[in-house]
Amino acid sequence: MTLRPTQSSIFSMVKSGILRNQARLLRAQEMLSSGKRILRPSDDPYGAAKALTLRGHLSALESYRSAALGSQPAMQLAASSLEQGSSIIGDAKSLILQGLNGTLSAEDRTSLAMELKIQLEQLLDVSNTTLGGEHLFAGSEVSGPAFALSGGAGYVYQGSDGAPSIEIGKGVRTETLVTGKETFAKFEYSGISFSGLTGVARGVRANEGTGFEYLTLRHDATSGAPGAGVSLANGGADDTILGSHTLTIDGVAGTVTLDGGGLLAIPQPGDPDFTNFVVTNELGAEVHLDFTGYAGGSSTSTLDGQGSISIDGLNFTALTLTETDLQLINGSSGSVVHVDATQVHRAGVELVSFDGAANVFDAVLGAIQDLENGHDLDADEMAARLEMRLGEIDRNHNNLLRSVSILGARLGRIESTLGKIDGVATGLASHLSQVEDADLASVVMDASQAEQAMQIAQMAGSRLMQNTLLNFLR
Repeated sequence: MTLRPTQSSIFSMVKSGILRNQARLLRAQEMLSSGKRILRPSDDPYGAAKALTLRGHLSALESYRSAALGSQPAMQLAASSLEQGSSIIGDAKSLILQGLNGTLSAEDRTSLAMELKIQLEQLLDVSNTTLGGEHLFAGSEVSGPAFALSGGAGYVYQGSDGAPSIEIGKGVRTETLVTGKETFAKFEYSGISFSGLTGVARGVRANEGTGFEYLTLRHDATSGAPGAGVSLANGGADDTILGSHTLTIDGVAGTVTLDGGGLLAIPQPGDPDFTNFVVTNELGAEVHLDFTGYAGGSSTSTLDGQGSISIDGLNFTALTLTETDLQLINGSSGSVVHVDATQVHRAGVELVSFDGAANVFDAVLGAIQDLENGHDLDADEMAARLEMRLGEIDRNHNNLLRSVSILGARLGRIESTLGKIDGVATGLASHLSQVEDADLASVVMDASQAEQAMQIAQMAGSRLMQNTLLNFLR
């Protein structure tokens, strides 16, 4: 029996051929319009998985790149600010060096102090530089200023110890900024030193503290009689001697001297200082004498000054001048100082420096106070203090310059990292293109072939579908 294809089977075959070629043409058109050969995972499961992995790597690289780019403005502003800070410190040092000139008047030093105040304010502004409301030198505590004045404790760092960092690779982080602590207040403690005004020295035990402290050595009384009818003016209340001192009155030469100090002419009854004549030794200790009862003659006598010492200006401890390790505690700042008082010779305010533990702001502020001379220092005593301040300012200046170098190196690393990221990203993008991009020339050919095949299928189908009822009646 001869089998004849039915009309429905012919229709189905024609339809199947047209749909198959139409699908092929649509597939080619999708690739042409998108430029991709993998439009859905089913197109190439292995290729789709590989493309997904490559896209993940590119996404990670983009996050590293964004972090690196985002860090650059803050780093550049920080570096620029520190360079400005270095210039300010240089100007401040120049003003302090001018203050060392012993020929300056009190008005000249006051003027220098006013200029230093401006430099201090500018330097504080640098330390509290902000970008977008965040303080660049406060570590991770970006919401508040890095440094602020804290009463009796001087200027205090309020930020965190750690510098901000970003991730520039898988498991690789780099710090971007520097903290104010390492830049303006790095701790490099090396001991304590004294300005040398009173003769007090370092004791035996270790000391604790930062910045600067003032030891007030007070004269409480003078015992002993000057001799030759001379008496102590105001009962010795105005003297500054501590410990034993030798007073020599030479009636023949008409001079008076204290220890190894200069010879002074004995005052005459009409002199304005006849009843309060100040005799100073070579170390600046003073005895005030009243020559009202002096009738001539000579004498050599020993005068003893009794006194006490304080680190806070409120609580005083009596001095026997035999202490080799007297402990003084400042309850306000927390400082603990041990002193040797065996060489103390005069009263006064002694500057104590915790070497390597003073921030630049406290050092400049101290220089301002020295130039204002609230402790009534002479030129040499002021110079000794200013030199101590300069030592700490120089140390902090070096640390600031080191921070500038560190910032420069970190900026260089960020720029180098960006270059590497761009290079790796270009390679991954090229690999991704090879995996998922379509070969347009091949796709165009496929589209053309699919279109021709569909047209042929349509033509053949139309011919087959032209049969009438007469074709089946035989």
